[in-house]
Amino acid sequence: MALRTLRSTARAYRTARTTSACFASEPTQKPDQRGYMPPNPAHGTLYPTVQELTEPRTSVLLECNDNPGALHEILKYFWKYDINITHIESRPSKNESFEFFVDFHATPNAATTSALLDNLKKETRRMLVLDARNVPWFPRHVSDLDVVANRILDAGTDLESDHPGFNDPVYRERRVGLAENAMNHRFGNPIPHISYSEDELATWKAVYERLETLLSSYACSEYLKILPMMKQHCGYSADNIPQQADISNFLQRTTGFQLRPVAGLLSSRDFLNGLAFRTFFCTQYIRHHSMPLYTPEPGMRGASSPLRSPPPTPP
Repeated sequence: MALRTLRSTARAYRTARTTSACFASEPTQKPDQRGYMPPNPAHGTLYPTVQELTEPRTSVLLECNDNPGALHEILKYFWKYDINITHIESRPSKNESFEFFVDFHATPNAATTSALLDNLKKETRRMLVLDARNVPWFPRHVSDLDVVANRILDAGTDLESDHPGFNDPVYRERRVGLAENAMNHRFGNPIPHISYSEDELATWKAVYERLETLLSSYACSEYLKILPMMKQHCGYSADNIPQQADISNFLQRTTGFQLRPVAGLLSSRDFLNGLAFRTFFCTQYIRHHSMPLYTPEPGMRGASSPLRSPPPTPP
């Protein structure tokens, strides 16, 4: 038996109508280290290519009689007009009928599309052409977070005039270095180890000891339960700033989540894109030592929203 490679489901259907055949897909390329199949126009990939995402598509909702051969009567017109189906779903409906959602490659105003829709309308109880969907780009693999992580709204270095470190050139240079570390980080690489200065350690200790006095009154039970484990496995203490890599490794073992360094503030959409892959974006810089209990943007933070700490109460 001769084997043939066909580029669409429509052509596969046409061949199956005239021959006895068994269709199967076999990968001809190995995935790269990120888990992607390299683009191959002849055989496709595990993930949509840029071309597939930008090709014009049309979607329809069809209501058909619930009887043998109903779906066949619909699909034969896609074969007739050589139109490739990209997605199909079905669900039972009322009055002994079935509804089919069909997504296919076609320009809505093309002659073949119009002919297809005319025939589908005749074969179905009801047909509804759905509005075109413009889907913004989103990551489809955890390695795509390399793109997301660098779409920051601020670089962690653009300090506003009310920031305690605004006039401190040493602090600003430190922030630039930590931002560059985060910008250069890539999926699969170890999170860089940070050697914190005496000023940073003193700032951490001041905040840590202040918060410890408030935990019994304000912390939730989940936080109180996990904190001793974080102290044991991640090095949380008043005299030590835990390394992001240690926290990330602990979270991966216990929850499946991980941390990822980021240079600054992300949009809510990009931050949630990370959470979809159990990845929590987090900066690595510390507040300015002159005012440890106040900062416009909390240090060692999640990078989703610019929460502002209230200024300290004057003596």
